Amino acid sequence: MPEKLDSYLMNKDIVNVRRELIKILMVNPKVSDGVFKNALHKAEQELGTDLYEQGSNTFEKKVNRKQWTADYLSKIIRNLRSEFSKDLVKHAIEVADAAYPSVTASKDLDQHQPIHMSSKEEKPVGKMVLMGIGIILLIIIIAGLLH
Repeated sequence: MPEKLDSYLMNKDIVNVRRELIKILMVNPKVSDGVFKNALHKAEQELGTDLYEQGSNTFEKKVNRKQWTADYLSKIIRNLRSEFSKDLVKHAIEVADAAYPSVTASKDLDQHQPIHMSSKEEKPVGKMVLMGIGIILLIIIIAGLLH
């Protein structure tokens, strides 16, 4: 279990718990290994229904499992950032299972590929991570100045 998640759960920091769960799913989209599901289960135990937002049903789910690809999963994850609903999280797990099927005995369990977020603008993942870290640092600095 990631240490940050434990800390956020202890502080009942729902926003950061959601962000950390999304990060876990992005870094390790192969949910069959249990890392994301275990983290989600622990968050549900600690926060209950407060973990989830009310679903707006604005995300158009693909019903055809043949369309459940890594790119489609990245779209779901992008949507989870603005709507962390139980229904959408459940769908993300289903899609992740389809897009990243269970490994067989002949494959190395650690050979999963993190999701690289893609969009029409094709923003490089590295720049997005740096920008996210910069925003978080800015928030921390501003919060420190306000106290």
